[in-house]
Amino acid sequence: MQPYSTPFYFVILGLALIPIVIAQLLGKKLMWYQVLLTIAFLWLTFSGTVTIWALIGFGVFQTIIVKFYEWYRVKQNKNQSFVFYLIILLSILPLVIVKVHPLFNPGPDQVQFLDS
Repeated sequence: MQPYSTPFYFVILGLALIPIVIAQLLGKKLMWYQVLLTIAFLWLTFSGTVTIWALIGFGVFQTIIVKFYEWYRVKQNKNQSFVFYLIILLSILPLVIVKVHPLFNPGPDQVQFLDS
């Protein structure tokens, strides 16, 4: 399913959000439902493509970085600027790689664009 491609996507999204809206009006949170809904929409959007594996890998990578920094701050009782900046750099590294990669390895569409 391509997100935002047809009005049907918004109908499904609206229907899926009704329980969350009702729960919020009653002063409750449905965290388990929100997690399941997020997973379901990610699966609908990215299933059958390599992108889902990249998204899962990115989530695991970011979780490892955050947990390592949390361990470093709590257990080591240190707060060195170098480690903080290194963690920030590692955190944005996937974005930099995705944005810079086409410059060094252009696909067929980009080659034509660069030649003109």
